[in-house]
Amino acid sequence: MKTKYAFLGVGNMASAIIKGLMLDGTDPSDTILFDKEKSKISDFAEKGFRSAESAEEAINFADFIVLAVQPQNFAQLFENIRGMNTDGKCFVSIAAGISIEKICNLLGHDAAVIRTMPNAPLRIGKGVTALTRNSLVNDKSFAVVCRMFSRIGEILTLTEDKMNAVISATSSAPAYVYLFIKSIMDAAKAEGIELSEKDMKNVICRMVIGSAELMMNSDDSPDALIKRVTTPGGTTEPAVKVLKERGMPEIIAEAMRACVQRADELGR
Repeated sequence: MKTKYAFLGVGNMASAIIKGLMLDGTDPSDTILFDKEKSKISDFAEKGFRSAESAEEAINFADFIVLAVQPQNFAQLFENIRGMNTDGKCFVSIAAGISIEKICNLLGHDAAVIRTMPNAPLRIGKGVTALTRNSLVNDKSFAVVCRMFSRIGEILTLTEDKMNAVISATSSAPAYVYLFIKSIMDAAKAEGIELSEKDMKNVICRMVIGSAELMMNSDDSPDALIKRVTTPGGTTEPAVKVLKERGMPEIIAEAMRACVQRADELGR
């Protein structure tokens, strides 16, 4: 018997996950989509995906229900599905800060729930997704969902008490990287480097990608790699000194604490 999927919400993240299912060979007719904005479903409908007129219809169709609406919209979504019979079904949440307990409370009963925290690079198959589950999720169901996300990036499993913290390190962190890249681009222009926007973005991104891959493939610690580039008396030494004196490590730590705090607030 084929596994069937439903997506409640079809934004960028859901679209990436759906494409991962396609890569895994899932028949589009085995996936049903629901979104209040019908335009988000139209491209998928042309590929043979089903569309639902209501969240209830989507849930009744599927074995796995991906909750892909914004955390702020969870309460509104569950107004229409609270109390539904969901025996044998597994819910998969990608919402930041929303606990498994809260999802069950919104449903009005205990249910099998997998909480995930993906990130934006899923859209190009290079994401990182953290996963956790409650005791009602069996190993087979958890393996299905782990495979779903592993098709579009790396996965890691955590206890639920670490899920808000990991948001700051993997899910929100791409924005920190984008800000870092933009800052280098802006400063390079200020120093008189005359490149088109496209070329500037390309060379700086290549630098970041190369640096990250070097670190991933090196046995050296981050501190050791920094030391290798920071030749005494050279040009990198004063640059790193400024970054440290201006508190770059502390600023990042403070930003991550603010991220976790907001995740905690969303879950209340």
